[in-house]
Amino acid sequence: MNDQRGRHHLKRSELTQAIVFYREAVRRLPDYVLASEYLAEALALSGQVNQAITRYERIVSQTSHAESLAALARLHREQGQLDKAKAWKRLATLRYESLLQAYPEAMQRHADIAW
Repeated sequence: MNDQRGRHHLKRSELTQAIVFYREAVRRLPDYVLASEYLAEALALSGQVNQAITRYERIVSQTSHAESLAALARLHREQGQLDKAKAWKRLATLRYESLLQAYPEAMQRHADIAW
């Protein structure tokens, strides 16, 4: 429920409220990757880039979540940390390629959006 409320506020660019609901969703279900990913997205959009990077790094340390890998590449590039950005992009590319091969119809849209 908090995840849905967070998504509602995120879509409306109400970032402070979105972050509150996503934090609660993650507190209640710490292994729910999607809530963590949306929290990281909201943090990044609100200018809390270091917190977003930390959140994304936590996600990818537990999963091979392709969107989080791509987000790390983008955030590091935006911060001028090009070596880190290249490393994360390489990992994201490998993950997307793997997913595209296994699930071409399902993953095509995700890969198109990420790059």
